[in-house]
Amino acid sequence: MRTCPVSSRRLVSIRPGWPEKCNKSHTLRQAREYLSSATGYIDDWLSRSPHTALRSVTATRTAQLMTAHSRLTYLQRVGLLSVLGEEERLAVLRAARVARFQRRKPIFHPGDEASAVYLLESGVVKLSVESPEGREAILGFQHPGDLFGELAVIDDGPHDHLAEAYEDCTIWIIPRTDFLNLMREFPALGQEVITLLGLRVRIYRTRVREILHQSAHSRVASTLLHLADRNGVEDADGVVIPLRLSQRDIANLVGLTRETVNFILKDLRERNLIETQGRSIRLKNPAVLQHAIR
Repeated sequence: MRTCPVSSRRLVSIRPGWPEKCNKSHTLRQAREYLSSATGYIDDWLSRSPHTALRSVTATRTAQLMTAHSRLTYLQRVGLLSVLGEEERLAVLRAARVARFQRRKPIFHPGDEASAVYLLESGVVKLSVESPEGREAILGFQHPGDLFGELAVIDDGPHDHLAEAYEDCTIWIIPRTDFLNLMREFPALGQEVITLLGLRVRIYRTRVREILHQSAHSRVASTLLHLADRNGVEDADGVVIPLRLSQRDIANLVGLTRETVNFILKDLRERNLIETQGRSIRLKNPAVLQHAIR
């Protein structure tokens, strides 16, 4: 059997996941060179193999190598981790376990041990709490590149809220102890987490202030503006909120009943401030909507 010129091992010894040769002394460039060379070798060898079963196994391992390569590239675009150098991003990749959750599947429940932090690669995650009467209050939505469950790094108590896949999600799960070690080893990461915690506190304080002091119309309009500002997609007719929000979801975001939200959305449509189609919402003129809530 031919051997891989990069690893100098038999082909069957190339294991899934991150290559064994990529230890802490390797740079991102060296890691990419390994992945490129190993993948090219496997493709060449695979094309010569007459064995269907072995071809399937080898193709799977090729995909795993390419997945590692694509995730290295993804790390460079994540806001929280963009401050890290090449070796630091490799360390995060080694510490993480990637998991997929289908829509509406829980990621963790209230009372679960806070044993990890979570980095969202794709999809949308909903964070919420439930009152003793069973009324849901939505704390917010997490989007690709967001870190959540971050209180695990400062508090070893259990989770006090629910995290649920609002859409199909791919999530990096990093054990709490590994993430704490990364923060100690790379102070820039620790500073980013502190900044994130401060931002979340300000967001929640703003939400409480709006619920206590703003009218129902202003609360709905403010929430729509926030969602559009965070992840809105501009088109020729305004800004589309890329979340398929039900009226119940909006009600649980702003502390109102679904019937009240229905009335407010109808009023905003009649004033030509928003446009709705099913669960899709377009802000036709965000600046005018912002002025209307003052």
